[in-house]
Amino acid sequence: MSVAQVSIEYACQYFLNKVLLLNAGDRLLVYIDRPAEELVVGELQARALCLGIETEILQLGHLSSSTEMVRVLCDRIASGEFNAICEMADQYFYLTPVWGQAMEEAARLYSVGAMDRAAFVRCVGQVDHARLAELGDALYQILRGARRVRLETGAGTSIRFRMNTGSLLGRIMSRLRLTAMSQVWRPTGTLKPGGGATFLGGQLSFLPIPDTIHGRAVIDGYLWPPDGIGCLEEPIVLEIERGQVVEIGGDPATSGLLRNWLSGKEKAVEHFCIGFNPGARLNNNLVEAERAFGHINIGFGTYPYHTDGVIVKPRLTIDGDVLMENNTFIDGRIASLAAAL
Repeated sequence: MSVAQVSIEYACQYFLNKVLLLNAGDRLLVYIDRPAEELVVGELQARALCLGIETEILQLGHLSSSTEMVRVLCDRIASGEFNAICEMADQYFYLTPVWGQAMEEAARLYSVGAMDRAAFVRCVGQVDHARLAELGDALYQILRGARRVRLETGAGTSIRFRMNTGSLLGRIMSRLRLTAMSQVWRPTGTLKPGGGATFLGGQLSFLPIPDTIHGRAVIDGYLWPPDGIGCLEEPIVLEIERGQVVEIGGDPATSGLLRNWLSGKEKAVEHFCIGFNPGARLNNNLVEAERAFGHINIGFGTYPYHTDGVIVKPRLTIDGDVLMENNTFIDGRIASLAAAL
């Protein structure tokens, strides 16, 4: 048996037992929209069988629309009595009734996107998930306490914004409707036995005070949707004013495709995300690309016209102190936690 096969078996067993918290006699639903042979689904199902976990694979790729996919998924989740559900599809459903249906049925839901074998080993099997969670919690605390933030790159990104998540004054002003609150969400990757939903570990998401987001974002790593973009050879450039994308430029082909797709649609910035999964790479799986170590993702637009773009090698400065630069965390404690990964 090759090292790759051993690694896949270990990654699958770890994922089933330690991430999805499944045991013998439990039921797992995996939904996909690519051919199964392109994904790790076969190995996952085989390992589940060895562990006494019943696994059902639901193929959505033949369905003609995301609306039909949502209907089929909700019906199957409602009738299946699943303990856990794994999203292994390009199409994500966290902004649809699917995730709510899973919560209603008390099923744990975990999204890895359309992940192949090599990526699954890198991002799941070879990662210390406890240390990854510790790093995420430390980043969460830093962003909770942040006030003034700058995001810059050598490629031309220059964005400034403010945060007030941990501020008593900010909360008071928000209640009085004098200003909006920023938000910092808990890092992804951890489920609890009683239910819940999350994504692959290695990402922290936050939204600054929307009206304070100004500048230029040079997206030079990855952007999807719409179909036809993905990994970028030439950058897409966003001009942002008061939290709204007001101009899309850069590479004529991809920026034109993005402009046409978003024509007449809302283009508000919805989040920024710090990626810190040491196994993640920029490839054609959105969930993995967003978690590429040391990069930052910007998400904008309202579902189903929401897109995510990865900014490569950013410098993130918080209240005058550089947190990260060139895919490296500079802050002392964060740097130590990152090195331990």
